[in-house]
Amino acid sequence: MSDKQVVVGVTGASGALYAGRLLRALLVGEHQVHLVLSKYGRYLLVEELGFRPDKESLREFITRCYGEETQVGELHEYNASDLAAPIASGSVAIDGMVVVPCSVKTLSGIARGASASLIERAADVSLKERRPLVLVVRETPLNLIQLRNMTAAAEAGAIILPAMPAFYQKPQTFDDLGDFIEVAFATCCGSNTSSSRLGRGRKGKRAVLNDLNDSISGSSCFHYSASICGSSCE
Repeated sequence: MSDKQVVVGVTGASGALYAGRLLRALLVGEHQVHLVLSKYGRYLLVEELGFRPDKESLREFITRCYGEETQVGELHEYNASDLAAPIASGSVAIDGMVVVPCSVKTLSGIARGASASLIERAADVSLKERRPLVLVVRETPLNLIQLRNMTAAAEAGAIILPAMPAFYQKPQTFDDLGDFIEVAFATCCGSNTSSSRLGRGRKGKRAVLNDLNDSISGSSCFHYSASICGSSCE
């Protein structure tokens, strides 16, 4: 079992695919996942991924969607209103947190330090303890208030990772797009997930960008790839 512990918050912004693929990768990677679903985050899993809370547990749902291989990781679920949960305390050692998808309402609460829910409180703890906090904001277009909230969260130490998958890896399925965001999270947090190890046989960022460099001879616009990718993208 991995000693990595990751808090995953799921809120009501559309994009359950991103949450599902990340949960799959973390559990297959043998991480300990501390999961918090907001009211509308749970509704999102029902509407977009087919979760049937009246017929199955969350663990059963993840296994049904992503296979028995997810059973190797630990999954702990908390009520979004439970501010007495262990992850609400900085004394509990957590390696990182992600809110995926992150609604602009939750973004606002985190940026203001409101701690009105367990997701907001756990995010606040991550910031005060200087732990990685990744916000996968899913909203478009963005107004000035939302942009300023992202700035405030980033200034406090959060990593803003918008749900903007790239296409240079030539995705074949929606899952491929979800995995792009999952790998980006793993890169930010130093988490060794199944997709970040390229276990499904897809090329990493560096390899794809190098292919672009080779195919566009004489063009310098793509040759920044190595510097922006970094060694962690291998």
